[in-house]
Amino acid sequence: MKLTGQTAKNFFIKPDEKAKIILLYGSSISHILYKRDVLKAQLLSRQSEKSIQIIKISAEELKKEPSRLLEELNSTDLFCDSSKIIVLENATDSISKIIIESIPEICESNSQIIITAGALTTSSQLKKYIEFDKNSYSIAIYDDGLNISEINSLLEEKKIFLETPEAKQALFEYSRYLDPFIFVQNLEKLSLYTLSNKNKVSLEEIEIIYSDFEDVEENKLINYITSGNEIALNQQINLIRSSGKKISTITFRVTNYFRTLHKIASHGQSVDDAFKSIWPPLFGFAKENAIKIAKKWGVNRIEKAIEILNNLDYKLRTQSKIPESAIIERTLIEISTLIVIRDLHSRK
Repeated sequence: MKLTGQTAKNFFIKPDEKAKIILLYGSSISHILYKRDVLKAQLLSRQSEKSIQIIKISAEELKKEPSRLLEELNSTDLFCDSSKIIVLENATDSISKIIIESIPEICESNSQIIITAGALTTSSQLKKYIEFDKNSYSIAIYDDGLNISEINSLLEEKKIFLETPEAKQALFEYSRYLDPFIFVQNLEKLSLYTLSNKNKVSLEEIEIIYSDFEDVEENKLINYITSGNEIALNQQINLIRSSGKKISTITFRVTNYFRTLHKIASHGQSVDDAFKSIWPPLFGFAKENAIKIAKKWGVNRIEKAIEILNNLDYKLRTQSKIPESAIIERTLIEISTLIVIRDLHSRK
């Protein structure tokens, strides 16, 4: 059977315990593996009184040894009567015949099979067969993040209580952009944080946990550029250089930030639409600050900064014998003066 929409979402919360084959397929490997783990955990929890074996077989192994699947289905534990969850990974249509021929024995056994696959076409024999089999389920997995019910379930499981609806919306947005495993890992950090203070989690606290992949010193540098603080910028560049980090790695962050500012400034009154396509996502103070900076700089000045950064990137890629660090430093200072010149003009 083919499951879609809410029916598919519900399946991961309460899977059919009698299901024999479950096919998870799509283009996002990390989302498929996450859903596989969720499904596996649900199936195990619903059969807690039984002894269950988890067996992994890769598509490559099955190609080399086609009898492997049947052998696993027919093998028995000498010490106890256990059921099995067989996880067949990276399946393609090249092994569909082996799987299809094994289905009668799969249905007779006390085993369940979870199959993971990449993007499958509508003509896929494996997908077609599973969709028409009454004991099997086929679910397409998309990289659109966790849904609200999944996030609610995780919050309940980890005993995390949020202060405002905006905090929950922020988590939802982060789930759309982050690898699901990284998202849940950060949720674990949030859970440990709440254990220490026993308060409801605020939007600002979520930002702290979920933005720790950003370098604090780089954020300071961007702040000095956009505020036109040339002295502090010089000191920050020297601090980053003395820490051992290559100054060239920062140019990507600076360019990305100015492109973010451009999206905000270009949207005018419908500024919220701009944030739908911005990564990393911005919330709370970071969002408000970006809006203020974009308004202060204006589209023309932001475009000039991006042009300067693009020229810098071209020089760095095409000229191998240039004093890289000195040119980057001069370029960042040049960009910071754009807002200083604007402020001087506005005072006249």
